[in-house]
Amino acid sequence: MTKTFPLLFIDRICFTVQLFAFNKGNTMVYTITLETLKKTAKSNNLLVIFIYLWSVSTLLNLKKYNMKISTIIFAIAFTSALFNNSLTAQVDKEQKLQDKIAAIQLKVDQADALIFSADSLIEVGETMMKDAEGELKAIAQEEKEINKDYFNALKPLDKQLRSKDKQEVAQAKAEMKQVEAQNKIDMKEWGNKHKAALKQYDNGKKTIDKGKVNLDKAKTKKKEAEKALKEAEKAAEKSK
Repeated sequence: MTKTFPLLFIDRICFTVQLFAFNKGNTMVYTITLETLKKTAKSNNLLVIFIYLWSVSTLLNLKKYNMKISTIIFAIAFTSALFNNSLTAQVDKEQKLQDKIAAIQLKVDQADALIFSADSLIEVGETMMKDAEGELKAIAQEEKEINKDYFNALKPLDKQLRSKDKQEVAQAKAEMKQVEAQNKIDMKEWGNKHKAALKQYDNGKKTIDKGKVNLDKAKTKKKEAEKALKEAEKAAEKSK
């Protein structure tokens, strides 16, 4: 433990009184002063230190030749106690301000993290919408191809239906059923793809909207935190 100047000074006074009392044969004062020295070195409680020193000064005061030393010790102890109490209070105040600054800085950092998260959410939504738009264009082209294949498959069958040969007509009808059945399958698959692409586009838009809401909240939190941080730092600067 590193001691402040007043505490070190008190230790030296105790040591001096210790030697003086030993030379005068005052064993009781010597013993009590020795204990005072030990407890002073270990204690951070200045009130306790003051009481110890006052006790020694009282014992010394019992001897007339120690009156001056008693008065000096009492004055030093009282002054040192006041000084150290004031110093401790200032240190505690500064530490509280630093703790407050650290706590507010944490809020600023958390707001930055929320802003980053919101921006990422917006980017994800934009990517979803962009991919969905590309998929919808591809699906639109696929629909044209399905309709084209269907039309091309029916065209010769329509001509065959006008044949006077009943067998050809029957064959054309059977093939038309197959073409129509395949077209239904193709259009069902196309419909599923189209539905999925629309859903992805809609989800991307919702994701962007959610990201924007979160971003506004995060920016508000950061603005408030930065204002509080500035005030706390200003207060800490004034307290120095």
